[in-house]
Amino acid sequence: MVEKLKERGLKATPQRLAILRELDKKNHPTIDELYSNLKSTHPSISLATVYKNLNMLRDAGLVVELIPPVANGKSKYDIYLKPHIHLMCRVCGEVMDYYVDDAVHECNTLLKKITNKEIENVNVIGMTICDNCKGRSKK
Repeated sequence: MVEKLKERGLKATPQRLAILRELDKKNHPTIDELYSNLKSTHPSISLATVYKNLNMLRDAGLVVELIPPVANGKSKYDIYLKPHIHLMCRVCGEVMDYYVDDAVHECNTLLKKITNKEIENVNVIGMTICDNCKGRSKK
């Protein structure tokens, strides 16, 4: 993770590394959940520090913000060290990761060909209804 930060011109601060490590657990937390999880291991970290660093990591392409379509849904965050596709439940906002390298690469190649621009990052979010929500609607 240190190398990824340096590649993007960012210092590997303890706060940034802690945020990336927490996001690497693949639980797609909201900012409040991320802050709560970080407080247990970094009691002096502030919510403002988490916001500032999370936004910086997002702007650098190391983190993606996933905005659920559900009413009052809070943004969720994910580390983006390796290209992958997100599948999000349109009912509850649950996020699942799928590592389909060929599909992401093809999308990147197609966009580059169509736009004649260098593509920095492809963030694909597919919408679905998760098994839990499907089960609830059948009851």
